[in-house]
Amino acid sequence: MKIEVLGSSGGGSLGYNLSSFLIDETILLDAGSVINVLPVERQLKISGVFITHAHFDHIRDLPLLVDNFLGESKRSLEVYALKEVIFSLKDFIFNNKIWPDFTKIPNSKESILKFFPLKLNVTLNFQEYKVKAIPTKHTVPSCGFIIEKNGKRLFYSGDTGPDLELWNALKGIKFDVLITELSFPDKMEDIALASKHYTPRLLFKHIFTLEPLPDMIFIFHLKPIFRNLIIEEVEYYKRKYHVKNLSVLSDSEVIEF
Repeated sequence: MKIEVLGSSGGGSLGYNLSSFLIDETILLDAGSVINVLPVERQLKISGVFITHAHFDHIRDLPLLVDNFLGESKRSLEVYALKEVIFSLKDFIFNNKIWPDFTKIPNSKESILKFFPLKLNVTLNFQEYKVKAIPTKHTVPSCGFIIEKNGKRLFYSGDTGPDLELWNALKGIKFDVLITELSFPDKMEDIALASKHYTPRLLFKHIFTLEPLPDMIFIFHLKPIFRNLIIEEVEYYKRKYHVKNLSVLSDSEVIEF
């Protein structure tokens, strides 16, 4: 698998792209930053968009991505998400007020946009991939994704707060790559807990309960204003726990495994 980091940030600022990952040119994980990163011809290669939750930084570019399929592609853009997330997208975005309802353009049968609800802990066969939505704890309905292809396995957390249930659910599964969120520095633990995000201390406390440990661990979703401090804290805990296979992602990185 090849993962392109279109955006790895948990907030907006000059030079920082919002959360979005492209797998093998065809699967998009979240849609925070797409249209400002990929040319239209590459956007039109995307077959499925898997959305973890409905917060703006994970869906911002979805409306404009769909718009680019109008008249440029002979197929629909398929969006997969929990039913609660789909309801939010329909009610608040694709509602003919904020943005056109592309599920009815040009008509309901041949629409540019098609939504497919996901069930938690149920494996979906999507092309040559197996995708399973795993429940996560955030302030809105949310999930992470286990994605498998040709014996390779990825877990992408989306946004989640401290949640041992999540890591317990992943125990016994061998991951080649794990991409997990971390949003705030340790000094903001109270805000992290209230908004259901991780700090370095809390993440290192939980992630190494995994058995077996993933081959590669990547961190994303840092708030830009705290990025340097968070990286310093991550490096401290890496030394403390003798960890070598963990790193903080930057935009435009490519992960191949």
